Amino acid sequence: MKTNPTDHWILVIDHRTGRLVRGRIAENRPYLDDVARLTNDEPERERQRPSVRSGHGSHSYASLHHEEEELRHRFAKVAAAWLTPLVQQHKIQHLTVVAPGHLIGALRKAWPPRLAQVITEHEGELSGLSPTALAQHVAIAKILRSPGDV
Repeated sequence: MKTNPTDHWILVIDHRTGRLVRGRIAENRPYLDDVARLTNDEPERERQRPSVRSGHGSHSYASLHHEEEELRHRFAKVAAAWLTPLVQQHKIQHLTVVAPGHLIGALRKAWPPRLAQVITEHEGELSGLSPTALAQHVAIAKILRSPGDV
């Protein structure tokens, strides 16, 4: 698939879902097309597993934090493996990644060098927005109105 030079590629991701969208401004309005979605079902599986959090024994805050950090890093690796062929398939030369601050570091560590070269990061928690709300969000509108990345 050929990328239009006026298209902006955006990955909106959090610890549960990722959406790769292609955006543009047409008739002075922002438009987004969903291209691909990633769902992380690992947090759900973790909740269903027996755990010391269920009230038996004590589980320190540090230990819980470590588990959350480990889940973030595993999902970041899954996201990188999912995204890399999509970037190649769509010939994406610039990709804006919008993610919560606590996930950006894990993602940055997981990106292969070639993928990292095309990424610009923005902190934000936008993955729960509908496509319409996402297109109208001020941060996304600003990205779409920036000069095209050819």
